[in-house]
Amino acid sequence: MEVVRAKNAKMVVKGKTMVSEEISLNEALMKEGVEVNETDLAEFILQTADWNPPSHIVVPALHFARGRIREMFHDKLGYEGTEDPEEMTRFVRKRIRDRFLRADIGFTGCNFAVAETGTITIVSNEGNGRMSSSMPKTMICLMGMERLVPDFAGLDIMMELLIRSSVGAKISNYFSMITGPAKPGEADGPEELHIIIIDNGRSNILGGEFNSMLRCIRCGACMNICPVYRHITGHAYGSIYPGPMGAVLTPLLVGYEKAGDLPYASTLCGECWEHCPVKIPLHELLLKHRVNIADKAHLRPAAEEAIFKTVATV
Repeated sequence: MEVVRAKNAKMVVKGKTMVSEEISLNEALMKEGVEVNETDLAEFILQTADWNPPSHIVVPALHFARGRIREMFHDKLGYEGTEDPEEMTRFVRKRIRDRFLRADIGFTGCNFAVAETGTITIVSNEGNGRMSSSMPKTMICLMGMERLVPDFAGLDIMMELLIRSSVGAKISNYFSMITGPAKPGEADGPEELHIIIIDNGRSNILGGEFNSMLRCIRCGACMNICPVYRHITGHAYGSIYPGPMGAVLTPLLVGYEKAGDLPYASTLCGECWEHCPVKIPLHELLLKHRVNIADKAHLRPAAEEAIFKTVATV
């Protein structure tokens, strides 16, 4: 918040970033009296729905039907058009454009960062990430500490895996690489660039039995194939990270006391591991969580633990 206060910011625009949801950035900004504007179409829908939480990490508003979106836009924003997606998108685009021009600060996430050059990358299909990073005079990039790749050769591989696994395309509509603020004479870009590296429990995972979870590139492939996720949907997980990856990651970030039930939301069928582009053994990690909960955390009900001990003895 130091940068926000120093700039006396009254309004910010945000590109889609799951890590901002993880650290409750919107709530913190609004407590400071800052107007927050989500610019990703799906995130804008969730904001209009009184900050409804995302149900998918790639398609956050997956649980909204177009008819419901049209009704909500009509009731809250005065939209008079049809429920045609293109017409509603044009309405939102016209509304957001003014925010880009007036925002004091632009927030973005970071899909990958190149250690060799200090370059951050933003992937989007709508261009809102590029607008958030080029129009406001101050840009703040939120980067999970595990998003680093060593060089551009590594970035090339990870980008190919991310796009194909998340949306089934060869390349995204927009891919931005940013290395520092705008140079003198350049037409656009921020005057100041701040990169905030987020730990939030990640360093506790590093080097441990769940270390492979830090390879996750947030593509959503595991939840798309997961039979449990497809039946109960994202909100049932009670976390911004749903599906198999969320069932592994969330307990590591918030503890078993708050999320100890999530590792049991799985059939251990192994489809998540089969479809994971970076081959995280999610089904094995879920089983490790269950072992820890049963044998180390002792979070099972006393009666259940006694029954299993008796059966084991017999």
